Amino acid sequence: MKYKIFFCSVLFTLSSLAQSQSVYFSGGYNIPTTTVAIGIFRTPASVEQNLNTFSKGVNLQGGYQFAVTNNFKLDLNISYLFGLKDEKYDTQSDGSYNSYTSSNFSITPSLNLGFNEGIFAPYAKFGASINFISLDETAESTNPFVNVDFVNSYKDNFTIGFMGGIGTNLLFDKAFMGFIEVQLNSITFYPDELEVTETMNGTKSTTVYYFVDKIDESMMEDNYRLKQDFPYSSIGIMAGLRYVLQ
Repeated sequence: MKYKIFFCSVLFTLSSLAQSQSVYFSGGYNIPTTTVAIGIFRTPASVEQNLNTFSKGVNLQGGYQFAVTNNFKLDLNISYLFGLKDEKYDTQSDGSYNSYTSSNFSITPSLNLGFNEGIFAPYAKFGASINFISLDETAESTNPFVNVDFVNSYKDNFTIGFMGGIGTNLLFDKAFMGFIEVQLNSITFYPDELEVTETMNGTKSTTVYYFVDKIDESMMEDNYRLKQDFPYSSIGIMAGLRYVLQ
């Protein structure tokens, strides 16, 4: 009986402390972090490493937030990173190049801790992200004697990452507020499959390869490749509006 009374009192306390539910929308830009060499830029006069990641681009987000107490909130964020399209990451001195097109749809549940200070309400948040990444690489040759193009499509069900952020709400009135937020996204993409589409003299063929940790002698004739990883970590700078439902 005592446990039931305690449980009911906890529920009553949480419900009485819960201040609001809100929805929000924001937009911003992701800047790569922890860059690695993803390609080389070659010219007749120089060779330069391309230090970058695949996570750069415009980011749109929306979400729902539930206040458990004045200082503790549960947050569910949905975002779409448009990334870049046909971004050259590896070039040859003859003009041939490799480019990539990338995007990321992610769902991130997180915990939000903050406090109010006048019209400002600074906060910090942290959580885990579920990422559905799309990455395609294209090889274009300018050599008239080599009429071969490749498109590599990397596939995976989902990739788990981590997100942390700091920001502040700007209280306009009881229902509307603006906010700015800086997010740190830690993500590495490990694809399961590689779909290679080759076009030679107008004839197209597609081959699927599977990524594994080890290839032994019995697997040499099959479509296996050693695992690859692609850096997707970034800092996102976001600004948006929040609407309080109650």
